[in-house]
Amino acid sequence: MIKRCLHLRKKEKELFLEGEYLPLKTPESTIAFLRRWKNREVIIAARRFQEKKREKEHFHFLELQNRKWKDLFTDEILHVHKEGVSSQELFPKYPFAIWLPC
Repeated sequence: MIKRCLHLRKKEKELFLEGEYLPLKTPESTIAFLRRWKNREVIIAARRFQEKKREKEHFHFLELQNRKWKDLFTDEILHVHKEGVSSQELFPKYPFAIWLPC
């Protein structure tokens, strides 16, 4: 996992160094942000706390609606729709995720 993260950072150096930081609205138990630079983007999301109620959480990323993203670690596809995305969708396998546009 660390190798993949470091490879992405090296490949997308400008995105991480020069890119705009846009925090995404999330429940208190989660942090998420979007990095945007020119036509490149990445979503970084992580759990702050492990809670049982998290299965019921929904995330409403209004600025990302009707878009598809691919998880860096699992290759799963995330569809951001107007109803939001569930916790299981945002975190398919791990309590963190890095999503790239697809």
